Amino acid sequence: MCIRDSPSPYDITRHPNEEFELRVVVWRTKEVGFFDPEGVTDLFIKGFLDPNEFQHTDTHLRCSDGNGSFNWRMVFPITLPRDQQSLTLQMWDFDVFSFNDFIGSCTINLQQLFRVAFDNSKTIHWNEKYHKLMFAGADAHNSFAFDDDENKVKTKFWVPMKSRDPDNPDQLKDQGSILVTIDIVTKEEALANPVGKGREEPNHNPHLPPTTGRIKWSWNPYTLLTQLVGEEYRKKLCCFLC
Repeated sequence: MCIRDSPSPYDITRHPNEEFELRVVVWRTKEVGFFDPEGVTDLFIKGFLDPNEFQHTDTHLRCSDGNGSFNWRMVFPITLPRDQQSLTLQMWDFDVFSFNDFIGSCTINLQQLFRVAFDNSKTIHWNEKYHKLMFAGADAHNSFAFDDDENKVKTKFWVPMKSRDPDNPDQLKDQGSILVTIDIVTKEEALANPVGKGREEPNHNPHLPPTTGRIKWSWNPYTLLTQLVGEEYRKKLCCFLC
């Protein structure tokens, strides 16, 4: 009796590795504490998949209300599948004459987004609708609040930053939040529609406007002083001078 091989109804060919771009936009922060004696923070954000290949924003100098403004794009070329599947965002206070002060961090699990992008060879825009479908009840660490300022499809979400409480190392301390947008883009689309890092051109998808709330030069000493120190420090200084 002759037994012939019958064709398999399933394609079991291994999907070859595929190149993508991970695009992360850091828009702004809120509720960040003060880490300098003057009641301000020289705030910047660091992001990475691999700690040895990090990117960072520019620095919002003398941030006095916890609301840092960045509008800064990070672009990471990646190959899927990959072992490192989490994006880490860190908040730092820049210091000139000493080591920078670590403020807080958050690790975002991108495993499911990477899997969908790779299996379907398509671009993934992380928005509110997609988030609810993918992460509802599945991953408490990825339960982020989407920004209410957007009217239509919500793509910006708040990432809570945490650090170890020095008085109680077993507890995590809130250190504010970062508003971000995350996209995973196929190589074909990345080549057809390239984007610049930071606020460089090409500046689109999404467009990143100039920052707000940064220091502006003034010949008025009082105006300049109010931008260099925090409110409580200004009150103390006024009391001392008066």
